[in-house]
Amino acid sequence: MSLESDRERIVETLSAHYVEDHLTTQELEARFERAYKASTADELRDVVAGLPVLAQPVRAPIPRSAPAHVIRAPESAPARRYLAIMSTFRKGGDWTPNRVTTIRAIMASVKIDLRDATFVDNEITFDILAVMAEAQILVPPGVRVECDGFAVMGEFSSRHDASGADLDAPLVRIRGSAVMSTVSVETRLPGETRLAARRRGRLDRGAGRD
Repeated sequence: MSLESDRERIVETLSAHYVEDHLTTQELEARFERAYKASTADELRDVVAGLPVLAQPVRAPIPRSAPAHVIRAPESAPARRYLAIMSTFRKGGDWTPNRVTTIRAIMASVKIDLRDATFVDNEITFDILAVMAEAQILVPPGVRVECDGFAVMGEFSSRHDASGADLDAPLVRIRGSAVMSTVSVETRLPGETRLAARRRGRLDRGAGRD
Protein backbone atom coordinates (compact mmCIF):
# COMPACT_ATOMS: atom_id res chain seq x y z
CA MET A 1 0.00 0.00 0.00
CA SER A 2 1.39 3.43 -0.93
CA LEU A 3 2.09 6.28 1.47
CA GLU A 4 -0.83 8.26 0.02
CA SER A 5 -3.20 5.34 0.59
CA ASP A 6 -1.93 5.09 4.17
CA ARG A 7 -2.47 8.82 4.60
CA GLU A 8 -6.08 8.56 3.37
CA ARG A 9 -6.72 5.72 5.82
CA ILE A 10 -5.24 7.73 8.70
CA VAL A 11 -7.45 10.73 7.81
CA GLU A 12 -10.57 8.53 7.78
CA THR A 13 -9.47 6.93 11.06
CA LEU A 14 -9.08 10.36 12.69
CA SER A 15 -12.53 11.37 11.42
CA ALA A 16 -14.03 8.20 12.94
CA HIS A 17 -12.35 8.98 16.29
CA TYR A 18 -13.79 12.49 16.14
CA VAL A 19 -17.29 11.08 15.58
CA GLU A 20 -16.84 8.81 18.61
CA ASP A 21 -15.75 11.81 20.75
CA HIS A 22 -12.18 10.57 21.14
CA LEU A 23 -10.85 13.88 19.80
CA THR A 24 -11.79 17.51 20.21
CA THR A 25 -11.99 19.75 17.16
CA GLN A 26 -8.61 21.28 18.02
CA GLU A 27 -7.01 17.85 18.44
CA LEU A 28 -8.52 16.71 15.14
CA GLU A 29 -7.13 19.72 13.28
CA ALA A 30 -3.68 19.23 14.82
CA ARG A 31 -3.56 15.54 13.89
CA PHE A 32 -4.84 16.29 10.37
CA GLU A 33 -1.97 18.72 9.94
CA ARG A 34 0.54 16.11 11.12
CA ALA A 35 -0.97 13.51 8.78
CA TYR A 36 -0.64 15.71 5.70
CA LYS A 37 2.91 16.70 6.64
CA ALA A 38 4.04 13.13 7.32
CA SER A 39 6.61 11.82 4.85
CA THR A 40 7.09 8.27 6.20
CA ALA A 41 4.87 5.40 7.32
CA ASP A 42 6.26 5.67 10.88
CA GLU A 43 5.26 9.35 11.07
CA LEU A 44 1.74 8.43 9.93
CA ARG A 45 1.45 5.71 12.58
CA ASP A 46 2.48 8.23 15.23
CA VAL A 47 -0.48 10.43 14.25
CA VAL A 48 -2.97 7.88 15.67
CA ALA A 49 -0.77 6.73 18.56
CA GLY A 50 -2.53 6.67 21.92
CA LEU A 51 -6.08 6.65 20.54
CA PRO A 52 -8.55 4.00 21.79
CA VAL A 53 -9.94 1.17 19.68
CA LEU A 54 -12.76 2.25 17.35
CA ALA A 55 -16.19 0.71 17.75
CA GLN A 56 -16.36 0.30 13.97
CA PRO A 57 -13.00 -0.28 12.24
CA VAL A 58 -12.21 1.87 9.22
CA ARG A 59 -12.43 0.01 5.93
CA ALA A 60 -9.31 -0.29 3.82
CA PRO A 61 -9.27 2.22 0.94
CA ILE A 62 -10.28 0.97 -2.49
CA PRO A 63 -7.23 0.75 -4.77
CA ARG A 64 -7.34 3.41 -7.44
CA SER A 65 -6.45 2.61 -11.01
CA ALA A 66 -6.61 4.69 -14.18
CA PRO A 67 -9.61 3.86 -16.39
CA ALA A 68 -8.86 2.32 -19.76
CA HIS A 69 -10.31 5.06 -21.95
CA VAL A 70 -9.60 8.33 -20.15
CA ILE A 71 -8.46 11.21 -22.35
CA ARG A 72 -5.33 12.69 -20.82
CA ALA A 73 -4.67 16.39 -21.37
CA PRO A 74 -1.59 18.32 -20.16
CA GLU A 75 -3.75 21.28 -19.10
CA SER A 76 -5.31 19.23 -16.30
CA ALA A 77 -3.27 18.46 -13.18
CA PRO A 78 -3.57 14.83 -12.02
CA ALA A 79 -4.96 15.46 -8.52
CA ARG A 80 -6.00 18.12 -6.02
CA ARG A 81 -6.92 18.03 -2.34
CA TYR A 82 -9.27 20.30 -0.38
CA LEU A 83 -9.80 20.31 3.39
CA ALA A 84 -12.65 22.26 5.03
CA ILE A 85 -13.04 22.24 8.83
CA MET A 86 -15.88 24.24 10.38
CA SER A 87 -15.92 26.43 7.27
CA THR A 88 -17.50 26.97 3.86
CA PHE A 89 -15.83 25.97 0.60
CA ARG A 90 -17.14 26.89 -2.86
CA LYS A 91 -15.73 26.01 -6.30
CA GLY A 92 -17.50 27.11 -9.46
CA GLY A 93 -17.60 29.41 -12.45
CA ASP A 94 -15.18 29.01 -15.35
CA TRP A 95 -12.67 26.45 -14.09
CA THR A 96 -11.03 23.17 -15.10
CA PRO A 97 -11.59 20.21 -12.75
CA ASN A 98 -8.65 17.95 -11.98
CA ARG A 99 -8.77 14.30 -12.90
CA VAL A 100 -9.02 13.43 -9.21
CA THR A 101 -10.20 15.80 -6.48
CA THR A 102 -10.11 14.72 -2.84
CA ILE A 103 -12.40 16.62 -0.47
CA ARG A 104 -12.43 16.26 3.31
CA ALA A 105 -15.24 18.21 5.00
CA ILE A 106 -15.52 18.24 8.78
CA MET A 107 -18.47 20.24 10.14
CA ALA A 108 -18.35 22.23 6.91
CA SER A 109 -20.36 23.18 3.83
CA VAL A 110 -18.92 22.33 0.41
CA LYS A 111 -20.36 23.19 -3.01
CA ILE A 112 -18.76 22.04 -6.27
CA ASP A 113 -20.37 23.61 -9.36
CA LEU A 114 -19.45 21.99 -12.68
CA ARG A 115 -22.04 23.77 -14.81
CA ASP A 116 -19.58 26.27 -16.32
CA ALA A 117 -16.51 24.07 -15.97
CA THR A 118 -14.27 23.03 -18.87
CA PHE A 119 -13.78 19.26 -19.13
CA VAL A 120 -10.38 18.49 -20.64
CA ASP A 121 -10.49 14.94 -19.26
CA ASN A 122 -13.19 12.54 -20.36
CA GLU A 123 -13.45 11.19 -16.79
CA ILE A 124 -13.04 13.03 -13.50
CA THR A 125 -13.39 11.75 -9.93
CA PHE A 126 -14.41 13.41 -6.67
CA ASP A 127 -13.45 11.44 -3.57
CA ILE A 128 -15.44 12.88 -0.66
CA LEU A 129 -15.34 12.25 3.07
CA ALA A 130 -17.98 14.29 4.92
CA VAL A 131 -18.29 14.23 8.70
CA MET A 132 -21.19 16.25 10.10
CA ALA A 133 -21.07 18.23 6.88
CA GLU A 134 -22.92 18.97 3.65
CA ALA A 135 -21.40 18.51 0.21
CA GLN A 136 -23.27 19.40 -2.96
CA ILE A 137 -22.13 18.71 -6.53
CA LEU A 138 -23.95 20.48 -9.37
CA VAL A 139 -23.57 19.01 -12.85
CA PRO A 140 -24.90 20.24 -16.20
CA PRO A 141 -27.25 18.19 -18.39
CA GLY A 142 -25.56 15.97 -20.94
CA VAL A 143 -22.81 14.50 -18.74
CA ARG A 144 -22.73 11.02 -17.24
CA VAL A 145 -22.58 10.53 -13.47
CA GLU A 146 -21.65 7.52 -11.35
CA CYS A 147 -22.36 8.00 -7.64
CA ASP A 148 -21.13 5.28 -5.28
CA GLY A 149 -20.92 6.25 -1.63
CA PHE A 150 -21.35 4.92 1.90
CA ALA A 151 -23.54 6.71 4.44
CA VAL A 152 -23.73 6.35 8.23
CA MET A 153 -26.68 8.24 9.72
CA GLY A 154 -26.55 10.39 6.61
CA GLU A 155 -27.29 10.50 2.90
CA PHE A 156 -25.20 9.85 -0.20
CA SER A 157 -27.49 10.39 -3.18
CA SER A 158 -27.73 11.41 -6.82
CA ARG A 159 -30.63 13.21 -8.47
CA HIS A 160 -28.83 13.49 -11.79
CA ASP A 161 -30.83 13.55 -15.02
CA ALA A 162 -28.79 11.56 -17.53
CA SER A 163 -31.25 12.01 -20.39
CA GLY A 164 -29.52 13.21 -23.53
CA ALA A 165 -26.06 12.05 -22.46
CA ASP A 166 -24.29 9.82 -24.96
CA LEU A 167 -21.55 7.27 -24.33
CA ASP A 168 -18.84 9.78 -25.30
CA ALA A 169 -20.03 12.43 -22.83
CA PRO A 170 -17.73 13.30 -19.90
CA LEU A 171 -18.09 10.99 -16.90
CA VAL A 172 -18.17 12.43 -13.37
CA ARG A 173 -17.50 9.86 -10.65
CA ILE A 174 -18.58 10.66 -7.08
CA ARG A 175 -17.39 8.30 -4.36
CA GLY A 176 -16.71 8.42 -0.65
CA SER A 177 -18.43 8.39 2.73
CA ALA A 178 -20.98 10.52 4.54
CA VAL A 179 -20.96 10.26 8.33
CA MET A 180 -23.91 12.14 9.83
CA SER A 181 -23.70 14.16 6.62
CA THR A 182 -25.32 14.74 3.25
CA VAL A 183 -23.55 14.29 -0.08
CA SER A 184 -25.79 15.04 -3.05
CA VAL A 185 -25.50 15.33 -6.83
CA GLU A 186 -27.99 17.44 -8.79
CA THR A 187 -28.50 18.38 -12.44
CA ARG A 188 -29.02 22.07 -13.18
CA LEU A 189 -28.57 24.42 -16.09
CA PRO A 190 -25.99 27.24 -15.67
CA GLY A 191 -27.48 29.87 -13.37
CA GLU A 192 -30.54 27.75 -12.62
CA THR A 193 -31.88 27.60 -9.07
CA ARG A 194 -33.04 24.41 -7.40
CA LEU A 195 -36.69 25.50 -7.65
CA ALA A 196 -36.36 26.35 -11.35
CA ALA A 197 -34.67 22.99 -11.99
CA ARG A 198 -37.56 21.15 -10.33
CA ARG A 199 -40.08 23.10 -12.38
CA ARG A 200 -38.18 22.34 -15.58
CA GLY A 201 -38.05 18.67 -14.65
CA ARG A 202 -41.82 18.55 -14.14
CA LEU A 203 -42.37 20.28 -17.49
CA ASP A 204 -39.99 17.87 -19.24
CA ARG A 205 -41.73 14.86 -17.73
CA GLY A 206 -45.11 16.28 -18.69
CA ALA A 207 -43.97 16.85 -22.28
CA GLY A 208 -42.72 13.28 -22.43
CA ARG A 209 -46.21 11.98 -21.64
CA ASP A 210 -47.83 13.97 -24.51
